[in-house]
Amino acid sequence: MRWVFPDDNDKEEAAARQAVISRIDAWWEHFVRRIDDLNAFLRGASEVDPGDWMAEKLHAIDPRLLLAIRMNMTKPGYRLVIMPDAEMQLRPLVDEMLRRAPAVEGWEFDAHRLPDDMEMAEATVAVRTGGSLVGAEFSAAIGEGNRVDLRVFSPDCASRNDREAWHTAFLGVQTLLGDAVMEAWIGQLDVAPLTARKRKGSTLPLSQVAERVQSLIEGIRRQLPDLSTVDPETGPDGNVTMLEVTPETTDADEEDPAEQMDLLLASTSWMALWESTHGGGLFASERFSRNGDRFCYLKLEWVREIELQDVVDWRASIEDALQTALGAANCGLLLGGGLGGRYVYIELALRDVQRAIPIIRQVAEWKQVPMRSWLLFHDAQWRNEWVGLVPGAPTPPGIPF
Repeated sequence: MRWVFPDDNDKEEAAARQAVISRIDAWWEHFVRRIDDLNAFLRGASEVDPGDWMAEKLHAIDPRLLLAIRMNMTKPGYRLVIMPDAEMQLRPLVDEMLRRAPAVEGWEFDAHRLPDDMEMAEATVAVRTGGSLVGAEFSAAIGEGNRVDLRVFSPDCASRNDREAWHTAFLGVQTLLGDAVMEAWIGQLDVAPLTARKRKGSTLPLSQVAERVQSLIEGIRRQLPDLSTVDPETGPDGNVTMLEVTPETTDADEEDPAEQMDLLLASTSWMALWESTHGGGLFASERFSRNGDRFCYLKLEWVREIELQDVVDWRASIEDALQTALGAANCGLLLGGGLGGRYVYIELALRDVQRAIPIIRQVAEWKQVPMRSWLLFHDAQWRNEWVGLVPGAPTPPGIPF
């Protein structure tokens, strides 16, 4: 269900969302009632482990959520981190939980584990994996999709296929970088024996990984185009590339394709972005935006009884109207589009999503788009968020209620 773009006119979804909110409030109420017991356990003054009741109340909200409690390194007290683990689409739910969190003396609440130092990373891997980071080094390079690829060289690694060494390296890097950077920016991470490094001096101590990764991120951002100054006709690439695509589903009569799985033909004025949004993996808009642009797309059902050229012309007329309206409001840019077996697509970069939505809906009303028309998002965290362009629009295919 939606948390960023809730629609109270969708009575069924609104009722389900309110039920989850009630469980969120119950979680926090129970947390406050048991705070003295929790503090006593963390101080070592009680042997009553709070893990069972915390997990029970948390999993009533969603069983995929995880918790971590850490010492607060900036002031006395603790930090409780609520995490979706690998389920990035749960981030909006976590944000709602934090928005509803009470003020509790000695406690802070967050959605991400913060970066830690090498001492904490060593302690973490020792407890979790039994491994060690002593003597570990790394190399870093910019990879596909504006991600940073890492290779950890460890004296304890037997080969590049050593899964225990990989797990230790992954956990160590995650601890040193923190969740936010790890999720948005890190691409491939592999391991190799320390003897496999090209030469001494070609790598850095693992304790410097956060500094090096941040330097590469800043370099990526400096190279990104400022979309507010890009020519809307030719885009960041200075030209438009046409693509033929093999659809992931081919029978539009029997299956309602999710995302852009029926895509046959596409055009883009930013090839690197298109490859990243359509190439699988977790996409994050911040890897391609200097100014907070959000990359998203319109998905519009087309009437299959009309001629294909009429469909293309219809989409082009919508694109022209959108570019004019969004450009006049300085809140968005068109970056391409696509034609599928059941839907047409229009790729957008929106500088202010909330301000752009009524503009897009006005164009949709003017162009009389069908009921099955939506604004959808490429970001992994917003994968289950959507905005109907027509009142009463149903839930898009592939998005759970």
